[in-house]
Amino acid sequence: MVSLAPDVTGLVDRVAVADNAVVRKGDVLFTVDRSRRPSRSRIRAACLELMTGKTVQL
Repeated sequence: MVSLAPDVTGLVDRVAVADNAVVRKGDVLFTVDRSRRPSRSRIRAACLELMTGKTVQL
């Protein structure tokens, strides 16, 4: 058993393997819907709001 930790932003769109399936290096385990991730400008605005305490309009 191996633990997985995400290093991408997005929601899991599809799981490509069954529970307890044997997988090999290179097998697709899941796909990520990256279209629903926040845009860079929204992330920057949120950071600025946290740093300044002021609302940033996009």
